[in-house]
Amino acid sequence: MSSSGPPAPPEVPVWLQLNGKHIWTWLCTPTSLESLACGWLIGEGHISGPDQIVQLDIFESEGRISAQTSEPAAAAAPPSRVLSAGPGQAGFSVERIAISAARSVPDLVALYESGRLGALFRQMFEACPLRAQGGGIHSGALLTDGEIVHVHEDVGRHNVMDKVIGAAALASTSLERSIVLLSGRISGEIAVKGWRAGIGGIATLSIPSSLARAIAERAGIWMIGRSQRGSPIIYRPGERADQSPGAG
Repeated sequence: MSSSGPPAPPEVPVWLQLNGKHIWTWLCTPTSLESLACGWLIGEGHISGPDQIVQLDIFESEGRISAQTSEPAAAAAPPSRVLSAGPGQAGFSVERIAISAARSVPDLVALYESGRLGALFRQMFEACPLRAQGGGIHSGALLTDGEIVHVHEDVGRHNVMDKVIGAAALASTSLERSIVLLSGRISGEIAVKGWRAGIGGIATLSIPSSLARAIAERAGIWMIGRSQRGSPIIYRPGERADQSPGAG
């Protein structure tokens, strides 16, 4: 792309060969591909952690990632697809998620009311060069121990989630008390990835879908929507969503 032309975030096909089988193709921004693959394998339920990856090779010129795992891969249809390609059968249902207690995360109301949450989102965006070049890109990061780490960008919201999860797993960053910051809407699929990865909470500039809320309620995942607006919405596991008191 010419530097004098209009901005256009990079998007290319990259396919995953898992244990010798072509199992998935992303349309993605071709950065941090190791994190993308690792996070996808965890979020889709193929592995529980990076220790189960025996070998991971990136072939950028071919748009291919080759992964070998120590456990047999699940069936070709990724486990977290909300609808499978089968004859009218759901590949995923909320009832598969055991009802769990709310995970331990920082006080989201205090985080917002102190102005800290907005500052963390701004810090995330400042670390996103593609956003600065013209936008059209999703951003994500992990908030852990009060600090922003593992900042990633991609044209796809789900790809951002995979990259953040994968980067954290590869760096042995604990996800249990961590919050993922996302620029885009939280879909049911993103919530499933968070559940499988063991993430404590997800904060978005948008809002979660109804399916994402149902998944989060069962899994004990906290969510906060409209994180940079005057009245953010806190989604407490097992409770109705509430606007943050005193916000505005």
